[in-house]
Amino acid sequence: MEKNKIYIPINIQTETMIFQGYGMSELFKTLAFTAITSVIWIILFIIKHSSIQLAFEIMCSMAVGVFIFVKDTTNQCIVDYIRYMIKFATTQRSYRYNNHIEDEEAYIIKEYKDSLTVEQ
Repeated sequence: MEKNKIYIPINIQTETMIFQGYGMSELFKTLAFTAITSVIWIILFIIKHSSIQLAFEIMCSMAVGVFIFVKDTTNQCIVDYIRYMIKFATTQRSYRYNNHIEDEEAYIIKEYKDSLTVEQ
């Protein structure tokens, strides 16, 4: 382990913020997200030829980018939470075992049915 590692508490801001929870790194992430989604919207614009829809979709992409990259009081954003959920889901192990309960239940039901037919 690293002995000289500095731990910064969760709720301490380490960079200047444009507004609460949204700094320059989040701005660049939002611009990259908007650029990528704008390419998709421009391709759809070539097919549909609706300039108002294109402008609306690009503005919505910017708003969604801000929404998913803004950090809350724990200094985490929606993308971080999604990463944590995926990491948690992929690290879970399932231990499969065969306890033969279904086989025993089927055997009991078969024996019960056989006993009913013998009595009749």
